[in-house]
Amino acid sequence: MTIARKSGAHVVRRAWLAAAASIALSCAAPAMAQSRPFDVPAQPAIEAVSALARQAEAQILLPGRIARGVRTNAVTGDMTIEQALQRLLAGTGLSAQKTGARTWTIVRSAASAGNAVAGRAGDEQAALPEQEEGAEITVTGTRIRGAATPSPVIQFTREQVRDAGFTELGQVIRSIPQNFSGGQNPGIGLGAGGINNQNISSGSALNLRGLGPDATLTLLNGRRMSYNGFVQAVDVSVIPVGALDRIEIVADGASAIYGSDAVAGVANIILRRDFDGVDATARFGLPTDGGGEQYQLGATAGTTWASGGLIAGYEYTDTRAIFADQRSYTGYMPDPNLIYPSRRQHSAIVNLHQDIADFLEFSVDGLYTHRASTTGLSSQPAQFVRQAVESTIYAVSPSLKARLPGDWSVTLGGNYSRDKTEFDASYSIYAIDLQLQSRGCYCNESYAVEVDAEGPLFHLPGGDLRVAVGAGYRRSDFDYISYTRLTRESGRRSSRYAFGELSMPLIGPDQGISGINRLTATAALRYEDYGETGSITTPKLGLIYEPIPDLSLRASWGRSFKAPTLLQQYSESIVYLMSIDEFAGVNYPAGSTVLMSYGGNRDLKPERAETWSATAAVHPRALPGLRMELSYFNVDYRDRVVQPVTFTERAFIDPAYRQFLTLGPSAAAQSDLIAASATGITYNSAGEDYDPTKVVALLHNLYTNAARSKVSGVDLTASYGFDLGAGHARLSGSATWLKGSQQNSASEAAFRTVGIVFNPPKFSARGGLVWNRGGLTLAGFVNHVGSVTDDTQAPPAPTGSFTTVDANLRYRTDPGRSILSDVELGLSIQNLFDKSPPRMTPIVDYVVNYDSTNYSAIGRFVSLSVTRHW
Repeated sequence: MTIARKSGAHVVRRAWLAAAASIALSCAAPAMAQSRPFDVPAQPAIEAVSALARQAEAQILLPGRIARGVRTNAVTGDMTIEQALQRLLAGTGLSAQKTGARTWTIVRSAASAGNAVAGRAGDEQAALPEQEEGAEITVTGTRIRGAATPSPVIQFTREQVRDAGFTELGQVIRSIPQNFSGGQNPGIGLGAGGINNQNISSGSALNLRGLGPDATLTLLNGRRMSYNGFVQAVDVSVIPVGALDRIEIVADGASAIYGSDAVAGVANIILRRDFDGVDATARFGLPTDGGGEQYQLGATAGTTWASGGLIAGYEYTDTRAIFADQRSYTGYMPDPNLIYPSRRQHSAIVNLHQDIADFLEFSVDGLYTHRASTTGLSSQPAQFVRQAVESTIYAVSPSLKARLPGDWSVTLGGNYSRDKTEFDASYSIYAIDLQLQSRGCYCNESYAVEVDAEGPLFHLPGGDLRVAVGAGYRRSDFDYISYTRLTRESGRRSSRYAFGELSMPLIGPDQGISGINRLTATAALRYEDYGETGSITTPKLGLIYEPIPDLSLRASWGRSFKAPTLLQQYSESIVYLMSIDEFAGVNYPAGSTVLMSYGGNRDLKPERAETWSATAAVHPRALPGLRMELSYFNVDYRDRVVQPVTFTERAFIDPAYRQFLTLGPSAAAQSDLIAASATGITYNSAGEDYDPTKVVALLHNLYTNAARSKVSGVDLTASYGFDLGAGHARLSGSATWLKGSQQNSASEAAFRTVGIVFNPPKFSARGGLVWNRGGLTLAGFVNHVGSVTDDTQAPPAPTGSFTTVDANLRYRTDPGRSILSDVELGLSIQNLFDKSPPRMTPIVDYVVNYDSTNYSAIGRFVSLSVTRHW
């Protein structure tokens, strides 16, 4: 939106700089006089205006420079947007001016006298003292500005992250009940099973519904990033918390909108856009049980000018390791054994945006992270293992956005990112006095360019029918480089795609139709061509039905697609010669051996899924501040690529592995398996030379399209804001009930994948209370992870559930010029009562005796922080 005003004989046009609080969430109805429930606590102006805009489904533009140091009032109750803005800004020196049918702009009261909230409705050319254009941010789950998504959206704002006492985005995602903490996350130990449950770089990756970190798409400001390590996952912990505006997560299939990988859902990490000033933070924390001390320094600085803005953030984190002998329940493990990695990380991020013409804006995001960690240190009866990892990640995403007549916009964007994860692993095998070293790199690169357009086509009874269309090209490269063997395995995949999306507001509140306050239909279609892997067209349909203003019903159905990862296709195909003693085989002669194939498979097919969800949202006007949402979801995931034998020691006794085992193989079959490996028998742990007459079985463990997964369940979220004493309180909670199974072939029975050790629990939840008054904030949260069944032993036994309590306190002094002004002190205690993880019987004594994918061994963690605002 561009607005002009006269100054003398000429027209002066100046661009409006909006803070990250600017958000466009208008569904379809042009009328804004209708009352609706609001629940916005007293807080800094940027966060408050952003929260009110989301609840109002409107666009509210707030210049960063006039928001600095301003705290707004709490707004609770049923009222119009105009009334909510008046109450929010009362006594702050700011007021809101309506500048469009669904747009307000915050200005200084003195400069806008007589033209504040109650000013001329619908006057889109109202005179302003100076004009800034806010970034119109589209909610995740749709590419259309102002449109609502039929899928449920989970959101964490920067203020909520601070209230919870989280110091990194990895902690944020692991707190979400819809997300499984297994996959690629710190603290996952040996014996967790499967290549997906690996702690390679100490990164943190989303794993919605437990469908795998490669089945959740993670974006940064709407752009893809390169994968981390050897699993197709994106590390969210590389983003400095100080640069965060919010995280939006759609836990529903979204391939029709975003493409491959978005089977379980999509997460969008949205950065702060405009900021004037400097925030500097120092934090120290430690577990009271020992080990794991954490030191953190961070700074965020920004400035704005008439036609643009710049923000930069930096964060340094040093986290010490936790050893098994520092926890009483893991004291049985040989010394030394690492149960939580050490990490030292530098992260920097920058965002620049600049108007280069009245209608054209250039913006660019840049990211750099370097992390050194010790992820594996294990003393075992026969060997000692140590693995050190260094990860270097950088990304750049430039874009040009043109604002065209008729409320249309066209954006040309691109991105380049690289993730270089280098490992140095050493092995000491005592029995044969052998020293081995393995050094190498998992190197990932990603390139993409895309052009898209968005705007209205024509007017429907409920509002404008809007459309988004676009096309693009994306390429991903993967290299596994062995520095010790001087070998290189490489893979590359490129895709060309086109997409379209519609938002059709069929009925709006202005029509006054009984029983239909609002009715909106959505549709999306995407075509992707992956060359040799194949092409696919993925649709998604949605419906938003609001019978009355207090109730909203949403439904979505769609198909999703995920190409095999480059590791799964192009990693080295190798062969192991192993002793029968490493398996559960019985009644075999002494010296019997097994040949096992392992690694990439270039004949893999695409993975496909069908997803649907139904959601009921209640926000009763009779009980202002209350919001509840109940969702049912269903995912049918077919042709999944898996490493079929996740527990090799159970290959001879588990019926699910029977089809991958060949007993009594002929010499020719053995020769064919060995010939498929470029290095022949790559590793020999049998303790003797290969003898075809002693091989009793072949274990086929190449990646294969072997699985069909089904996951369904119910999500419940609720929040209630109310005045409590002299302050404002907000209750919130989220819970997930999950059911899931997997079938490795049509001839095998399905087996449970939910409620089983190293898989998601059937039930998980998190709830809490936040109370604030002025600069004081008190918060408490309860986290619950349900019990899982340990089926690694006979008979299977439940582990017990895990419930912890977090408590946080923040106090911020008033703005001013003294050294103690604008200072925020924080005290956070995670796991207040020092609950230890529920135990299970370890398979061997050098793995932990708890499910490290679901339960944490950190214990009570106390941290102190101080932040100074300038």
